Amino acid sequence: MINNIYSIYILKQLFGYLDENLFLKIIKYNRGLQEKLDIGINNYIDYYNKIIIKVELDTIPSDLSENIKFINISKKDEDYYHIYFNNNENEIKRNYITKEENISKVKIKIDSEIKSLSSLFQACSYINKISFVKFNRKDITDMSCMFDECSSLKEINFNKIITDNVTNMNYMFNKCILLTSLNLDNFNTMNVTQMSYMFNKCSSLEKLNLNNFNTTKVTNMINMFANCSSLKKINLTSFITCNVTSMIYMFYECSSLKELNINNFKFNKSTNMAHMFERCSALIELNFDNLNVRKKINEENMIEMFSGCSDKFKKKIMAKYKFLPSKAFRGFYLK
Repeated sequence: MINNIYSIYILKQLFGYLDENLFLKIIKYNRGLQEKLDIGINNYIDYYNKIIIKVELDTIPSDLSENIKFINISKKDEDYYHIYFNNNENEIKRNYITKEENISKVKIKIDSEIKSLSSLFQACSYINKISFVKFNRKDITDMSCMFDECSSLKEINFNKIITDNVTNMNYMFNKCILLTSLNLDNFNTMNVTQMSYMFNKCSSLEKLNLNNFNTTKVTNMINMFANCSSLKKINLTSFITCNVTSMIYMFYECSSLKELNINNFKFNKSTNMAHMFERCSALIELNFDNLNVRKKINEENMIEMFSGCSDKFKKKIMAKYKFLPSKAFRGFYLK
């Protein structure tokens, strides 16, 4: 019946009352409607919310025999991803390239049916740069492992991104060993509850902007900055930790970190801070006056909290925070 309506104005009025997902389902495979509304088969998603991501690939070794993944798409989601190699508008629905192909740039469009970007680029070890060109979607809830083990990734452009309803960022940048800077200034993390291993083993990371992070609902920060061995300073003044239950290994082996001010941290629910600053060998100044929770925390849950820090620093902390148990200073730093 809709195909018999010739007035574009009436069609647009009709579709204006529809739910976005229902509109997309109606128009997706209807060539007649696409022609009337001047929507091509490859850009119908432009009518409503979409995500467009551009990926640049590093040099692919010619001696590789296997297919090379640049994006992880499950079989059930295949219809909702649109892949364009070297920005060619001819859509190719696959998530790998072969060694014979001369492909350096990939454009990815993601339909509104996708609610999770979890593991999207996980272990795609030949990606050099990722740019979010358009991100009008507010219903993405999961970004866990999104860039996990992107071992060649040097740059991520987050100028266009909406994270309003994301709840899980566990392992998001884990083992991105070549990233030197990350600007997450426009991240809205008000609904995030999980941040464990988020920046773990980002060993080249020197600049990290978390100035607008809202961590009010976060419950888990295990290994969050662990092994960020090039990070010299970090501003955590926006962090609210009243619901965090575990900070174990949170700053483990941040061996270039000289100063850390976490006076704003609340330890209301923190039950485990073992190894929290272990191997922070360059640390000379640490402020966390709200840590006076000796009646609430078992000594075992503070074990080796400062193990591997310099003797001079440990003496300073022991004198300043006399309530800390001796187990917090146990252990030796082995280079």
